[in-house]
Amino acid sequence: MKTYNLIPRKESEYITQKELEDLLNNTPKTPITEKPIPKTPKQYNALTEQEAIQELADLVKKPVESICKIENGHVVRLYLHSCNLTEFPEQIQCFPYLRKLYLHNNQLESILPEIEEYTENVEKLTLKELHIYNNPLTLLPEEINVLRKKGIRVFI
Repeated sequence: MKTYNLIPRKESEYITQKELEDLLNNTPKTPITEKPIPKTPKQYNALTEQEAIQELADLVKKPVESICKIENGHVVRLYLHSCNLTEFPEQIQCFPYLRKLYLHNNQLESILPEIEEYTENVEKLTLKELHIYNNPLTLLPEEINVLRKKGIRVFI
């Protein structure tokens, strides 16, 4: 018998098939920003949110609608848990309105430099929750406190 690790979601949090089709056809009902994202070391500055979410879906081999929640044309939640990730996905830098990031149950050993870069690159920090438990992380209490001082609830 298979067991699945699912995050319970309200029905209203799912993206509809029509919204997904609009998103993927580059004609969203509420358009995703086409404004380039601020520069990052690996050239993700040229990606739009739409391109970045598609890259992430391809990376984790899951459909777009299962890994994100979109509000007002922007990605506000990313569900990248249980994807066997070994590195922090750089595409996350492309989501300036991200509020919740679920990275638990992966193989991440470090996320601090990347998450600090993300929190410094966005104009107004909207990230409120970071779920990183069940990863072989080597975080020190001071590093966690840095994130918490920025108003991010860290679940370890």
